[in-house]
Order: sequence, then structure tokens, then C-alpha cells
Amino acid sequence: MVNIDYSNWDVSLLQAAIELVRYEGLWTYDETNSCFELTNDMESLESATRMKVVGSVALELLTKSLCIKRQIDILKPPRSTIQQISPYQVFGVNAEQNSWLSSVLTAHGVTTVADLNTVTFADCIQMLRTDPALVPLLDKVDDWRRVHRNVDCHISHDIILTFEYEHRLLSLTNQLLAVCKREI
Repeated sequence: MVNIDYSNWDVSLLQAAIELVRYEGLWTYDETNSCFELTNDMESLESATRMKVVGSVALELLTKSLCIKRQIDILKPPRSTIQQISPYQVFGVNAEQNSWLSSVLTAHGVTTVADLNTVTFADCIQMLRTDPALVPLLDKVDDWRRVHRNVDCHISHDIILTFEYEHRLLSLTNQLLAVCKREI
């Protein structure tokens, strides 16, 4: 079995969000200012659906990163039916350099990547609401999740609300990214 160290899972989720958006060519990432910049408008993309789905997934990854960084337990017990069929059973999980996360993994019975099972995006947003300074941003992220993410990720449609994706999503992503970066 190959063991994977999840001690810096928060950083991995943050980097995954940045790389996902960068790889898909939605926005460019300005390393100096730690923010995304609009480089492609939706009309120039081969698939506007890509911007809608990838942007929403990036918001979720950033939200989960922030939860882990703040030592908020976002794990659920493993789903045994998925464990039994998952090829990820061969990858062990530990957090040797993060005692808090190590105890959470142990408490949930997580021993392999196949065992990892997190709460929903909505649950993560709710768990972060304990910080009054974050509530205004979390309200916006939650509005986005309720209005756009569920439609964009679960229902296929041809409706394109250009301003929402080119500006509002970019702004929300950068605001959440700034919070994550401040805490890492």
C-alpha cells in the first residue's frame, strides 16, 4: 500500500482550485497579487459550460480548504459500498505532521483514500459561519451555490448569464482565495 500524507490537505485543496481554473483556461492567476484575472470572456471559450462548472467546483474546493485550515471537521464516515469497489483502496491516508487532522481521520475510520467522504458544499459554508467577519462573504458564496452551482453542475442548460460568471464568480473566487491565502 502506498501512503499519502494529508497533513497539508488545506494547501492541497487551495492549489487544486488554482490549478483547475488555470488549467481550464478560465482566468489567469496573478502570482504576485494571489488573484485571478479575466482573460477569456464566455463567448471566446469553446464551452461556456466549462466556466460554469469549473468555477463552481473551485469555490467548493476553496471553501473546504478554509474549513480544514480552521480545523473544522468536514469528514463523514466512509461509505462502505464505495470502499469495496474503489481502486483508491490501495492508497493509505495519514496526517503525521497534523495532529488535529490525524485525530479526525482516526475518529472517522479513514485509512485509505477510498474512505474519504466529506460533507456537502452547503454544510461547509454553514460550518464556517461561526466567524462573524466571514458571514457577508459566506452569504454571497451560499447564494451562488443555491442559484448557480446546483443548476450548472446538476442540470444541463444553454442559459448563459455572462456578467454573473465573468465578474461575480471571479470576484467571489478572489475574495475566498484571499481569505484562504491569509490563513495559510
